[in-house]
Amino acid sequence: GILLGAQTEVFVVDPYFDGQAFETYLGPLGGGCLIRVLCSNYSSEVAGHISAFSAQYNVNPELRKSKNLHDRLVIIDSSDCWVVGGSIKDAGKKPTYLVPLQPNIAPTKIDIYEAIWRDAKLV
Repeated sequence: GILLGAQTEVFVVDPYFDGQAFETYLGPLGGGCLIRVLCSNYSSEVAGHISAFSAQYNVNPELRKSKNLHDRLVIIDSSDCWVVGGSIKDAGKKPTYLVPLQPNIAPTKIDIYEAIWRDAKLV
């Protein structure tokens, strides 16, 4: 529900984000908003799912890869930042949590991951 509330953009940061998670959590967005994914371990698998998504919805989600990831975050509309306890790919399989960062903390966290995004490798 949090992702579907996005108006302009969903930015997912998760070192273990995989192709199945892309389909499950980002597929329902369709072409409704910009999608960015910053991952590391399964980036080639995610790239394949993005190609299929692009063909279906005529939109091009952006994918980058970085080894400088530890946290797992979901950033909605460049302002709301949610910290995810475990990898998004395991949500529903293992206990986890999704906690919003306070508005006075979120911009700093978002800035950190925007900088990592800028330095990350295109996939």
